Amino acid sequence: MINDSLSYKLVALFATAILLVASIQVGATPPFDRAALSVLGIVEVNGEKVISGGTFFSGCAIETAAQSEAAINIGRLGRVELSADTKMKLSFSETGLQGSLDKGSVRISTPAGVSVNLITPKGSVSTAGQEPATFTVTSKDGETTAAAMEGSLELISGADCAIIKSGSGGGQKTPQNRKRLFIWLAAIGGGVAAAIWIATHDSEPRAEDMSFGGTVIVPSG
Repeated sequence: MINDSLSYKLVALFATAILLVASIQVGATPPFDRAALSVLGIVEVNGEKVISGGTFFSGCAIETAAQSEAAINIGRLGRVELSADTKMKLSFSETGLQGSLDKGSVRISTPAGVSVNLITPKGSVSTAGQEPATFTVTSKDGETTAAAMEGSLELISGADCAIIKSGSGGGQKTPQNRKRLFIWLAAIGGGVAAAIWIATHDSEPRAEDMSFGGTVIVPSG
């Protein structure tokens, strides 16, 4: 009986140990709906003032005042840093960051496997997530600008679309002007229309070439 009782106790202790280890591992896995927040100066999240050490939840809006900064550390997904006078909304999932930058400037760093899609009032910035990326995005006076320190990104601002790659000077810009594309397409379309008009009008009989199949009487003046 003593041996059986001791065996049951050992089994119970072993099972408890397994559950404890499992709970520790689960607790060590960060959830993807929240991030650690660090602030300097006056920072508001969803209109409420916050302090360093707080939690930033996915889908919240954050705004920094003048001479203020904030950093959102999303664990293995990357980091988002807001400069002064910046307002944005940020969401994140297991594979990417999504948000909108209303004004100001942000610096985003992500590892490989994490994509970014950031909308601005007059454009957008996105990364495919195939490689690590570090870049800044600025929305000011209705214009969106970006610079890449690592990796590459796609910038659409107004009528321009550009691929920005990291390199000397903080970024290299390869313009892909959509206006020129539209003009080129319009020119092609105009040429095609002109060719069709000429072909159809050349096939129509002209007055001097008409045959009435009989005698034409033209009254004299």
